[in-house]
Amino acid sequence: VDTRLILTNAVYFKGDWKFEFKKKETKKKDFYTPDGKVKVDMMFQKGGFSYVENELYQAIKLPYKGGKQSMIVILPKANMADVESKLSQYDISRALTGYEANVNVHLPKFKLEYLEYFNKYLIEKGMKQSFGGGADFSGMLTQEPLWIDQVIHKSFIEVSEEGTEAAAATAVVMTTESLSTSKPKDIEFNANKPFLFFVMDDATESILF
Repeated sequence: VDTRLILTNAVYFKGDWKFEFKKKETKKKDFYTPDGKVKVDMMFQKGGFSYVENELYQAIKLPYKGGKQSMIVILPKANMADVESKLSQYDISRALTGYEANVNVHLPKFKLEYLEYFNKYLIEKGMKQSFGGGADFSGMLTQEPLWIDQVIHKSFIEVSEEGTEAAAATAVVMTTESLSTSKPKDIEFNANKPFLFFVMDDATESILF
């Protein structure tokens, strides 16, 4: 099997915090995972941030410079599964327009990488023919049969005192045979356990990462 064509779609984001975390405030702290606790570099700052809270979670908006994008961090109060199953676009959007509160923000520095093969998901959605000999891509190449062999998605995100760097790319490889309504004060937002985060476009409320 020989590769004849690779189609790539990529997105890159690098945002500096509107309010940077001071490096001198970063300390080694405990982070509690389902398998026990580990030491992490925990950043800290105190300031006025958009904040919402309900019985399931705390949520905070950390804006980037320029005022067009933000990171929404959602911290479950107890069960992560409950938050994941009940979280909606409304909840995420609500965090973008929460109430201004004085918040002590504890957030770990982290870097995540993700790799996934999308073949099975696309086949389940009705693209089965595109992955086999019955595919018709003659508009792209007429000399020999052509079909999709793999759809690969890879992404990474890194969060530090200065801000966030993130990138994602999806490649198609083709082959041929051959929260609360009150205004809280001095809130403790301590992300020392698993949490959810979203890099958002503030104007469209679209999730970028």
